[in-house]
Amino acid sequence: MQIKKAVKNAIAYSLGIGTSLLKANKRDNGDIWWEAVRFDNCFYLANASNEVKDATFLLRSYTDTRNKKGNTQYFLAEHRFYQCSKPEIQKNADGTYTTLHKKGERKAMVEYKVFRASLSLTNTMSDSNGRSSVKWSEIPQEVRKLIKEDYATYRIDEPMPLGFTNLGVEALLTDLGDISIPTGSNFGRGLIVPAIDDFIIYEIAESYLLRDMHYGKGTVYIPQALSIGNYGGSIPRKNEEGTLRDDGTPRIKPNDDPSVIKFDGANIQSKGKQDASMTPMFNDPLGGLSNKYEKVPGVNPDEQKIEVAQFNLRAAEWQVIQENALKRIAIKWGSTPKILASFLTQQNAQMTATQIDSEDDIGVAWINQLRADFKPAINRLLETTMNYYGRPHNVDIEFASPSIINKDRILDRVIKKLENRLITMEEAIRELNPDLDEETLQAKIKNANEEQLATMFKAQTEMNDEGTFDNNYDDLGGQNLKGSTSPIQ
Repeated sequence: MQIKKAVKNAIAYSLGIGTSLLKANKRDNGDIWWEAVRFDNCFYLANASNEVKDATFLLRSYTDTRNKKGNTQYFLAEHRFYQCSKPEIQKNADGTYTTLHKKGERKAMVEYKVFRASLSLTNTMSDSNGRSSVKWSEIPQEVRKLIKEDYATYRIDEPMPLGFTNLGVEALLTDLGDISIPTGSNFGRGLIVPAIDDFIIYEIAESYLLRDMHYGKGTVYIPQALSIGNYGGSIPRKNEEGTLRDDGTPRIKPNDDPSVIKFDGANIQSKGKQDASMTPMFNDPLGGLSNKYEKVPGVNPDEQKIEVAQFNLRAAEWQVIQENALKRIAIKWGSTPKILASFLTQQNAQMTATQIDSEDDIGVAWINQLRADFKPAINRLLETTMNYYGRPHNVDIEFASPSIINKDRILDRVIKKLENRLITMEEAIRELNPDLDEETLQAKIKNANEEQLATMFKAQTEMNDEGTFDNNYDDLGGQNLKGSTSPIQ
């Protein structure tokens, strides 16, 4: 489960900005756990085959706040690299020699370093001495204590064997590289960069939609001769007895009932006195929008009428802009709009079955292409982990099938292939169950073959109304004798 989470996060980081690292770590007890590393928390070197040769990771930062003018930060980093060993030969007791290390043989190493940076309101400066790291003796005692508490087994500035056959680091590159960057950079191409303008359009449309909702609440203009009490009426105060009589009629008595609240302008009154215990938002029959009612000059209510000024919310227009932005994003990714939002496909009800299948195939192909970019790196790290545990076996990761195609349509397609003898029973079962393991698949295939043989035998031994067996034929194609259960005469 931990490996699955690390792989999921690493793929998400890579899809976003194009590059991420997947790293295998060792606990104090020797167990392996994987970690997804964002590209802004590391830097690495890789060869043409995308093998990581050197990598540095940010583990944690510590801040020294004793200096009021500016804080000093210390960064604990992990450096993994290869060290070419010198030739080493051991003399045995019988006078023979054994080669321990050949010349130029590489060995995976790891070391931990601390870097320092001074932070102020105006600028950020690295270590003033220009060294690549800070010596352990130069680190404040308080910071050293924190590092020891967090990483008790780490030794600063002391290279030691990593314990893996390689660095235990794999680079996950989206699209296997970015052609817009100079050759040899080994950086991927994220999904955000090619569609950044459409992402901005989508966010702007969302902001303007919220703006129109805010300013579109509207205003009611009322003649001066009227008051809120004339058109808002009075409502009873909420009490334990409720607001209705036993017969269901409203318990409203504007002149006698002390529980009745009257509205005059924006003031709430009870029996002619202002009731401070009642809030306009909670008790206002206008829903707290009394401030949206404005009086206009005039004393003749017969000629003057209440007018409502309501801005157009333009919700439909903003929705169209957002949907068009989503469609353009899908096109730039080489995918289909259905991947981003299913309603974009449902709106087009005129699509034929062939067009729907074609669109689904494009979406599945896009997903499988991205998975193919990440699969080799994940398999290599799985193999490194298995080798560490002493199980030198090839490991192959399998992704679950994309769930963008309706299961009924998949079943119909497989049945048609099987009926036209385009696939075998085993191929049909594998196509319908792509996520099952091999043992479960073999059991399903065995049961299907047995049922198929039983059905065929039943058809051969059933007698029709004429007393013959239609499915029994001799070698020359003639019908078998009546009552015979043998297909061979």
